Amino acid sequence: MSRIFFTLIFVLFFQSSFAAIAGLRDSVGRSLTHSAKSALEGPASEGAELPQLDLEWASRGGTGAHVGDEIEFVVKAKPEDLPEVPTLDLSMAEKALSESGWQVVGSVGEPAGEKAKKDRVVKFLAYPLRAGQLVLPSLILKTSEGMPIALTRPFALEVQSAISPKDPKPDKSEPDEPPVSLDFPMWTVVTSSILGLLIFTAVIYGLIYLWRKKKPRSVSIAEPSLSEDAAALLALAQLEKSKCLERGEYKIFYFGISEILKEYIDKRFQFDALECTTAEMLNSLRGKTEVENISSLFEKLDRVKFTDYIPDNHEGADLLEKGREFVRKTKRQPEPLILPQEATTHAPS
Repeated sequence: MSRIFFTLIFVLFFQSSFAAIAGLRDSVGRSLTHSAKSALEGPASEGAELPQLDLEWASRGGTGAHVGDEIEFVVKAKPEDLPEVPTLDLSMAEKALSESGWQVVGSVGEPAGEKAKKDRVVKFLAYPLRAGQLVLPSLILKTSEGMPIALTRPFALEVQSAISPKDPKPDKSEPDEPPVSLDFPMWTVVTSSILGLLIFTAVIYGLIYLWRKKKPRSVSIAEPSLSEDAAALLALAQLEKSKCLERGEYKIFYFGISEILKEYIDKRFQFDALECTTAEMLNSLRGKTEVENISSLFEKLDRVKFTDYIPDNHEGADLLEKGREFVRKTKRQPEPLILPQEATTHAPS
């Protein structure tokens, strides 16, 4: 018996709990529905008490427009009707504008001044998005603090399609036009060509001028050419100053005398003495000069050059001096200067 009693109490408890939860849910739903309805209908209910202002079509004077046209509307009011220059509140009208086929872009109020003391002016741009009889719905005007202060009256407008009624294919767009070629007068082409050529020439000339200006000019100084005897005597003097004998560098010293004399003979007697042996050189010199002294000189030079013979310093100095004497004796003699004979004039007798 007690078990049945507790079971009945448990069932009644759960039924009362479910009823309380359902009642709470309905209450919350009604509250949310009322809040949403108030939020959606709030501007309209407030607008019922707000002054309504007429719209003026400022950008066109006719009664018709085409799809996509930019239409400027103006709202004017007296200072006693509006405490300040208002702006449009489009946040509550986006859906209505879209359904009505309109797009409205912002608003620009008239700046404060003498005119603003007489009239309150608001301008805004509207674009019809489809053809037919369109009605621009009421728009809310608000203060700088966001408080609604007025409504615009609906504005009816006949909007025509931008596509011509005679177009055979109104649902297809026209193909792109090809590029248009421009014909220039002949004098323009000739003048431009000449001007371009002159500019190009001036640029090239300027670059060449700068390049030549930056490039250092090298001044070539012609060195005086020495005769073969002067060159040989100069080379012998430089060999003497080298102090090869004092350092015991006999082969270098003897080879130096031999090469200097051979180069002199090569140029003086016009044969390839540098590539000849001593015997070949002496044979070529026979008949051109006395070879006895030069033969003895080269014999002593070759003995040091091609053997291990070590001479003394006096012999090397003596051979150097004999080389100088050979050059002086065999050098070219200057050609005699022949002066023109003086013309003798005889006075008439």
